[in-house]
Amino acid sequence: MVHYKQSKEWSQYLATLGWKTKPATGGNLYYRSLPLLGNLGKAPRLILEKPASQIPQLVDDLKKEKIRLVTLEPEFSNQPKLLHHALQNNGFKPTNHPLTPPLTLITNLNNDENELKKNLHTLAQRQIKKARQKNILVSTYRWPIPAEQLNDFYQLACQTADRQHCFRESFDQLINKANLFKDKCFLVMTSCHDQPAAGVFLLIHDQIAYYHHAASGLLAHQTGAAYLAAWETINLSKKLGCQKFDFEGIYDPRYPKYCTGWQGFSEFKKKFGGEELEYPKVWRRLSMF
Repeated sequence: MVHYKQSKEWSQYLATLGWKTKPATGGNLYYRSLPLLGNLGKAPRLILEKPASQIPQLVDDLKKEKIRLVTLEPEFSNQPKLLHHALQNNGFKPTNHPLTPPLTLITNLNNDENELKKNLHTLAQRQIKKARQKNILVSTYRWPIPAEQLNDFYQLACQTADRQHCFRESFDQLINKANLFKDKCFLVMTSCHDQPAAGVFLLIHDQIAYYHHAASGLLAHQTGAAYLAAWETINLSKKLGCQKFDFEGIYDPRYPKYCTGWQGFSEFKKKFGGEELEYPKVWRRLSMF
């Protein structure tokens, strides 16, 4: 299965931010030019099944595009030792600065609903029950997602980012993702007495559902609405025929600076079960042209 960050939709989204796409061995290589620094690149979730031949090809692509600094985040390799040696032999070095969550939780959606419920932590079960008792309304929106609902979600996302001291993307970026992923994008919102409480911005690619953005306000903490939103998103993903549900990132002790402030929402995600999936280490290559 190919990660959504190697999809044509993600390539189109990055283009709105000034990134160019270079088809490379194992997937797409993205790069952009910055004043004084030259071309910087990134290759997220590159599939490197034959690293001995693929890594030199990748280096050739870097040279052709005059990319001085590149961050490489490999997908899983069936030859991890060969991958390690090939990267080292071609000038790559491990880095403590990933660009994509290096540790995540995966829920197997091939399990039936009863099995998924069994995997829920007791706290999650109580919070979902609490939300239903308080008559929290769940609404699901397909593309084209109404601007009003996207704005409601964005306002919650801003509150969440401020509360967690995380990066806040712009409303235009959220709209661009929705418009580019189209029918592979869904918004699940919960509300109480017409007041938005919590929501999930879901992306789907290659039969994997991604918990791409999640947001909640104070109302969610009082009603359990965030738990209900996540649970309904998992159920929606199963109904849509997805095989896996990716929570897209939990705290990774290998990269404490990158994951600063992640402990809280990581514990939240773990309440839904799922298995931890640890990606290979992240690499960088600096070249002088």
